[in-house]
Amino acid sequence: MARSQKKAKRPGRRPRPANSTMTRRELAQKVYKHFDRRYTADEIFEIMQAMLDYMAEAMVEGCHIEFRDFGVFEVVERKARVGRNPRNPDETYEIPARKVVKFKMARKLMDQLQENN
Repeated sequence: MARSQKKAKRPGRRPRPANSTMTRRELAQKVYKHFDRRYTADEIFEIMQAMLDYMAEAMVEGCHIEFRDFGVFEVVERKARVGRNPRNPDETYEIPARKVVKFKMARKLMDQLQENN
């Protein structure tokens, strides 16, 4: 491929606006400022990391995690299915069953998002 040619964008993907992603570190900085610096930024980051670790541990054990007015994280199992090669539809392959995390937004959060549109 020549350098002047650009790769085609993947269909179905919308470009993200600039500054649309917040990292754990950025979130920890916001929490740090919210608490008027009563804790160090590193302590806030450790607390958040511990919270995420406990959430992951609970989901591995099969629990769902509910945050009122925010939403619910739950583990669901996707069934095994047959996939097809889009370039050669006659070619099939087995997609194994797997577990995925599903997030269901709370009504209050959904309403807040709709107000901003």
